[in-house]
This record gives sequence, structure tokens and C-alpha cells, in this order.
Amino acid sequence: MPDWWEKTIGSDPNTANNNDDPDHDGWTLLEDYLDFMAHPYIMLQPDASGTLDVKPYFAGFYGQNGKAVTPTYTVAPQGTLLTASVNSSVVTVNAAQQSGVGTILVTVNDGETTFTQRFGVAITTDATSAIRPQTPTPTPSSAASSSPSMAVRSARCSRTRPTSCALQTARAASKA
Repeated sequence: MPDWWEKTIGSDPNTANNNDDPDHDGWTLLEDYLDFMAHPYIMLQPDASGTLDVKPYFAGFYGQNGKAVTPTYTVAPQGTLLTASVNSSVVTVNAAQQSGVGTILVTVNDGETTFTQRFGVAITTDATSAIRPQTPTPTPSSAASSSPSMAVRSARCSRTRPTSCALQTARAASKA
């Protein structure tokens, strides 16, 4: 795990503790980190604000079959580390004064379908200039899909955390 992550969650980067579970949620520190990285995220300094345009993450909600649609968005910050608001498709995140990791649930509604995507927020004092928020880049094979592979992984796995599904798949493959 990178030092910035360990410092952000209050772990010691000089200790090999990636298999610890200090919050007793059944997930190791490494699994928590991989789960964070598996979702879109934004990184902020404490007591700062930032924006994230979520439109690329919900491309399929802008109309199909020649029907133009302008979806609406709502945001629900989880926990007390941050507040969030949305204007059109731009989410503004305001970080608390302390470091930590939080989550924002962004829900899109196109009048027919509602879908919620989780976005991570890392509030850290560590230098993060080399780490940038993920931005989806459509490829010819995935451009038609309105939802990243996360939805596929979630549908195939009985657990709710897609990182666990990926780890289970990797473990099964290594035993085969």
C-alpha cells in the first residue's frame, strides 16, 4: 500500500500491517485500499474543496435510440469527513479539517431508470500531485456500455464489495 494511503487512514507506513483489520469490518487494510482504488475517486487537502464532473460515469443516461435526455443527479455524502453538493453533473466536495477516507453516493435519474455509483474521497496532507482522479476513457469495445465493469463484477458476486470479487477470482485462478 502506498504511504499516502496509510497516513490518510492513520496506519504506520513503516509497519507491514496490510493484513490487519483495525476497524473489524472483515476487510484487511489492503482490501480496503483496493476497494477504494476500484471506484472513481477524488483527493483533497484537509479543509479544501474540489469538483468532479460525474457525467462521463453515467454516459448511458443521456438518451438512447435518438431520444435526448438530461438526467438529474443527487449526492449523499457518507460519514462526517465531507459535505457535497451537485450542480448539473458537477459534484463539489468540501473536506473536513482532518485526514481520512470518505464516500459519496451519486444517484442519476433519467426519468426511466435510477442508478447509484459510489465515489471515494481521500482527504490527505500527503503530497498527491502524482495521483489524479480516475476519468473513464471509452474504448471501442466498452463505448457502448453505460456502466463500467464494476456492475458486471457486482452481478457475478454474492458480496457487495467488488474488490473482494476480484480477489476471490484471483485466488481461485492461482489455485487452479
